[in-house]
Amino acid sequence: MLDASLQDILKRVYTKAELHGELDTLRMLAERRVFGGRESGEEIPDTSAWDESVLESFTAENIYERMNELRCAADALPSLVIYVPVAFSRAEVIRIGTWCRTNIAPSVLLELLVDPAVVGGCALVLQSKRHDLTLRHFAAKHHRELVELVKRYGA
Repeated sequence: MLDASLQDILKRVYTKAELHGELDTLRMLAERRVFGGRESGEEIPDTSAWDESVLESFTAENIYERMNELRCAADALPSLVIYVPVAFSRAEVIRIGTWCRTNIAPSVLLELLVDPAVVGGCALVLQSKRHDLTLRHFAAKHHRELVELVKRYGA
């Protein structure tokens, strides 16, 4: 069972990078709540997305142990590495992340890596197995047939 704090974060993030950013924000908010104050010029993050019970679960005695537990739990979540030809918009990340959580695993995190060589598709790494779904892969796989088609219809 996932920690309630991690469940709360996963409602609004879909990538490992976003998750680690949210954990950094949580640490800052928890420290401010437990120890008070803030550094001069420090940006105050928006707390409206956070469930108040998440912040209330941190005390002076448990804050760093709890943050370490959350980081370890976050690192243990399943991930799907996707090599894409271009960077995706936030809306596309949400759409892909939602689909993955419905069809792969409810807490899967995406790692989107831009690689222009995957034009015409994408490549996936899931459970340490790479799945190449690029145009280049299929063209190489069916090279002989494509050459025959070009000979037949291209002449």
